[in-house]
Amino acid sequence: MMAKDASEERLETLAELVEDAPCGMVITDPHGRLRYVNETLSRWLALPARAQDRPAQLPELMTLPG
Repeated sequence: MMAKDASEERLETLAELVEDAPCGMVITDPHGRLRYVNETLSRWLALPARAQDRPAQLPELMTLPG
């Protein structure tokens, strides 16, 4: 039980580090569909809080207005 708790704690710490990293991070599937955008990149790009309201594809995320 003790090993599981330590393992879960490490996983939570890693997740927090990725979420609040000083750089933007995005993960896509092989087809360019967004699977994860960290909080830093979400703030920089002023993305909606809900994932379903965000662009679905990487090119949509990278295209600037105008």
